[in-house]
Amino acid sequence: MNGLYALKPWYAARLGGPRAALARRGVPPDTPIAAGVLSAAGAGAALALLPAPLAAAPVVSLLAARLAFAGLAPLWLPAVVAAATGRAVPVLVVVAVGSALTALFRPGWLWRELGEGQ
Repeated sequence: MNGLYALKPWYAARLGGPRAALARRGVPPDTPIAAGVLSAAGAGAALALLPAPLAAAPVVSLLAARLAFAGLAPLWLPAVVAAATGRAVPVLVVVAVGSALTALFRPGWLWRELGEGQ
């Protein structure tokens, strides 16, 4: 694996502690999903509203947060689309589709994971 996608397994492995802490505290799976959707929306807003040099740091930070909260879409995907097109709209579409898919599939995965931890 090349690029940022190669970091995904390492990044996901580091999230075991926070996930366990959320499970111990009884945080419902919908909470991290909502945080992931908000992070994706924030990244899209930063791309749409800020000039390219100023958008870089918030977009990378918010997409990293989105990956931490949701984890299904590879972090590099929106960045590649933005670089290839030079436009924010395709990136917003990718983020929106990824967020929608995450919202559909992640609750079941989290409920199973939380159930195994008890």
